[in-house]
Amino acid sequence: MNDKIICKLPNDDDILTIYQKGAKTTAPLNTTNVVACLNFCGLGLGAETGEVLNEIKGYLHQDKELNKEKVLQELGDVLFYLTCFTQVFDSSLEDIMTLNMSKRKERFKCHPSSLDGCYKENSGV
Repeated sequence: MNDKIICKLPNDDDILTIYQKGAKTTAPLNTTNVVACLNFCGLGLGAETGEVLNEIKGYLHQDKELNKEKVLQELGDVLFYLTCFTQVFDSSLEDIMTLNMSKRKERFKCHPSSLDGCYKENSGV
């Protein structure tokens, strides 16, 4: 990662908002064409998730070294397509996180910020 360009953010800016604005600039979706947007976002998300899984498969089943930088880069691509979905649904990454935390809180019956010591009701865990 030493030779890569690293973007520095001002201390007072919200990194999620900056990222979402950047993604919107990179992939300005015509949100009136929902089918085209879902096609772009869904297929992109699936393809990039597959790239992450391919790296993991290589490590687990093909005796390859785990290339953590490659996995992180591909996770960044996953984040990009997830962010594209926020355009389609007129939402934000914060909205997605809030919904997920609520779902986890209900599912695991614990504080959503930590799954340590959490249990799934009737799971025996």
